[in-house]
Amino acid sequence: MDKFKELLKSLGLDDETVEKVMQGLKDGKLYLSESEEDNLDIRYRELKKKYDALEAKQAAPPPAPPSPAPQPPAEPPQAKIPEADGPVADDGAKDAEIARLAAENARLQLENAVKFLLLENKATPASIDFLLFKIMQDPAVKIGEDGKVAGVDMDELKKVYVAHFEKDVKTRIEELKLPTPDGDPGGVSQEQFNKMAYTERVKLKKADPELYDKLAKGE
Repeated sequence: MDKFKELLKSLGLDDETVEKVMQGLKDGKLYLSESEEDNLDIRYRELKKKYDALEAKQAAPPPAPPSPAPQPPAEPPQAKIPEADGPVADDGAKDAEIARLAAENARLQLENAVKFLLLENKATPASIDFLLFKIMQDPAVKIGEDGKVAGVDMDELKKVYVAHFEKDVKTRIEELKLPTPDGDPGGVSQEQFNKMAYTERVKLKKADPELYDKLAKGE
């Protein structure tokens, strides 16, 4: 307060005027403090500092939760031991499955051998599957003891399915008479023979090899 009075006097106010000013401050409940804590600038800076610290604390990410304690490794499941009086495996089913797999393997080997045979005889690549299907319809087709395909008349196959081989086979058309079941000759032309399916020609060759040779040679 004394410093404030001195300030007023230094401004040219007389003692009476200074006292009136001090009384007016008192009546208006306006108080002056000489401590640094009551200085508005200092108080503002302190409050600003606390506010900034609070903002920074709220913006910071929450602390990570503590890592869980390591757990001991789980024990591997125990293998179940079959009971002595449990159900016995069906040996018949096993034998049937083994037989099925063996038959499937034999069929695959036969199909591969037939495909190789067709390629050797210059069958077109696009016709391999078709010709294989036709050949496998004959149950007499098999792999012989020499390891080669048996039961396939490749010459006859080329005549029946000319377009499926690289070289066309030319045949001479001639009308021949085939005997009927009762012995009477029947009218079957060379053209009809040429149109016979592969399986039909194979049956004819087995039933009458001599007649088949004549028709095959076009005599």
